[in-house]
Amino acid sequence: MDTLDISEINIAPGATATADESSENGPPSGAIDGDTTDWTGWSVTSTFEHAPHWMELTWESAQSVNKVVLYTTSAADGAYALRGYRIQYWDGADYQDLDTISGNMAARITSTFPSAVTTKIRIYCEEPDSASKWYRISELEVYTDVKIEPHWLELTWAAPKIMNKVVLFTNSNENGAYALRGYDIQYWDGTTYRTAASVSGNSDGRVSNTFPSVNTSKIRIYCKEPDSASKWYRINELEVYYDAPKPVEIVPHWLELSWESALTMNRIVLYPNSAKEGAFALRAYDIQYLEDSAWHPLAAVIDNTKAEVTSYSE
Repeated sequence: MDTLDISEINIAPGATATADESSENGPPSGAIDGDTTDWTGWSVTSTFEHAPHWMELTWESAQSVNKVVLYTTSAADGAYALRGYRIQYWDGADYQDLDTISGNMAARITSTFPSAVTTKIRIYCEEPDSASKWYRISELEVYTDVKIEPHWLELTWAAPKIMNKVVLFTNSNENGAYALRGYDIQYWDGTTYRTAASVSGNSDGRVSNTFPSVNTSKIRIYCKEPDSASKWYRINELEVYYDAPKPVEIVPHWLELSWESALTMNRIVLYPNSAKEGAFALRAYDIQYLEDSAWHPLAAVIDNTKAEVTSYSE
């Protein structure tokens, strides 16, 4: 399954904007609202206690990013412009630099770089303006050269199966550049798909995911991040397992009653647990008596689900 080549599109408005801190009148959402006017968008003061600051854009699925245009403030001959920052992308484990700007005095800065497939872009601000020591991003535009559409591969069984592990084989060559980077393992609950496990930023040729057991007739691999080299989704093989829990070893235990002198008895009443319709009742036991230093059987109970059990002996 491949992706779709398209002309440049600003994908920033489709993201969720967040920041480590914001001024009262400068929320991060203002930096992706289409308004490039001075003194609009995200802003935050620079202090020794909190600087540097950052603003982040997050998409629900992976995007191929190759250009960022940042609008700051052009007033006072650039004295209020954001002077220095790094453009970073999330690789699934950490942020990596795409471009570094320092000593800027312009109101509009364009950065181009080799395409990066990611779900998050961050502007990591290191140099505030020279006039007021504030960071300001009036507008942020992020462009893509390839539109990445999520795709899915589905497995269907004639009858429901219990499963709790999926092993996916993708491509392992070129140091993981052609590996399927991100996907959700989803199962059908009879009405909709629910996510059992998620993978992001993968570079391995074999990925094993274990999750709480589900009983379903359908699972699907919902692909959200293609490989980083060619923008393709590849599943060479898919294995679905039910790793049953190892059986618990049941060790016999005993409860003993002792009297100082011998007694004659012919009836024993035992009260086990009655909860959960007998599921917690003591299911099987032997009643024994001691004679001549050896235990002898009096009665045996099996498959019990009752809360009161009466046993007789001769």
